[in-house]
Amino acid sequence: MSAKSRFSGPVAHAHFAAIIRTMLSDSTLADRQTFRILDIGCGDGRLVAYLQKMLADDFPDLDIEVFGFDVEDQGYNDQSQEPEVLNYLSMQLPNIDWGQRIRTISAYEDWPFESGWFDVALSAQVLEHVHDLENFLRNLKRIMRPDGLTAHLLPLADCVMEGHVHVPFAHWIKDFDRRVAYIAALSRIGIGRYNYDKVALGVSTRNMYAIESAKYIECWTLYRRFRNIHEACVRAGLSLSYRYTGKYYSAKLRKIMGLKPERVYGSDSSTFDGGDLAASFLKYISSVNLVMRPIEYDIGKRIHAEKESRLSQS
Repeated sequence: MSAKSRFSGPVAHAHFAAIIRTMLSDSTLADRQTFRILDIGCGDGRLVAYLQKMLADDFPDLDIEVFGFDVEDQGYNDQSQEPEVLNYLSMQLPNIDWGQRIRTISAYEDWPFESGWFDVALSAQVLEHVHDLENFLRNLKRIMRPDGLTAHLLPLADCVMEGHVHVPFAHWIKDFDRRVAYIAALSRIGIGRYNYDKVALGVSTRNMYAIESAKYIECWTLYRRFRNIHEACVRAGLSLSYRYTGKYYSAKLRKIMGLKPERVYGSDSSTFDGGDLAASFLKYISSVNLVMRPIEYDIGKRIHAEKESRLSQS
């Protein structure tokens, strides 16, 4: 793999690879023989291929297996997506049976993977399209190993720019008619994607474009705040943090400056990273990185230990 191909491509790809390398630098995983990764909402399969190639080269003694799935309910009803992804992956990595690793399912189905199967699960710009977050997190917890990690890039409700229509604050306006009027008004002064999307959407006026854009936001996005996601994670048995958000923005900056991405993000301990403090401000600018991990706590064991301690001191 050439130096150019190794460091080109979306920032998210290099960012996820660095997170996984950081995790694999943990000595507790030294005896692991197989390491499985899941790309949630795998789309065109580019991230699956990237991680499979990159990490297999980086860890030749470890059996790296990258899987992916996407949902058929959100615009892929022509049944073309999965064959196209399988064809792409087979051309990139012909020695792997991708038919066993790539799935297309309904958003209302349970994920077609064994419990405790994955070490890492990733998603990029997916969670803001998930309406049934409880079901998503329940499946996520089930398929993860107890010591696994999941990383998700997504815009929170705090983000100023609506990333799909490129109109600031459009998703903050809850009144549908006002949202339409607002998008149309900003489109008239050149803000938004009207000039880019009008042909694809088949619209001839800015007002028609505004209606289509407002429908998209209303029907296919659900922006949440950190505390809302946290509450759902607690119910699902997952911890939640902004971990690696600072590193994600650092990776974006390095890309702009033409620098190579960081290969490893340092220790994967729970030590608070000062860069993550920046998430309090960066969440207004663009996507954040949220890390979820399976978490359990034996309250009975603690109560017993406290009881024994009191008895021994009496």
